[in-house]
Amino acid sequence: MIKIDMQSRESLVVQICKALKQEIASGTLRPGDELPSARQLGGDLGIHWNTVSRAYRQLAENDIIFVARGRKAFVRERATAAGGPTADQIEDVRRIFREGLTQARLYGMYKQVTESVFQNEILSWKT
Repeated sequence: MIKIDMQSRESLVVQICKALKQEIASGTLRPGDELPSARQLGGDLGIHWNTVSRAYRQLAENDIIFVARGRKAFVRERATAAGGPTADQIEDVRRIFREGLTQARLYGMYKQVTESVFQNEILSWKT
């Protein structure tokens, strides 16, 4: 179950997108899994269903989920080793890593601590 922070400066849509991406990346949600309806998830989170619908649209536009006829949403298949990620996707991940490293430096984290955090995250992957 995803959680949102009503006190956060991040929009609810961004929080929902991030939480669902994390669930998918961690393997908790797998390719082909059906997502709850926007109304159901909105009710579970205590927010308007239209907010969830906007998050689903953003995820669909980024090919993370797909919305089938009848408006059911499903987790999309990931890039396979044969097809692999695109150059744009690799650059996007590189940019995100740089942002994380910048934040670690701002927190005053030493290189060894940062590497340890990264390694622990890699080891926590299910697939």
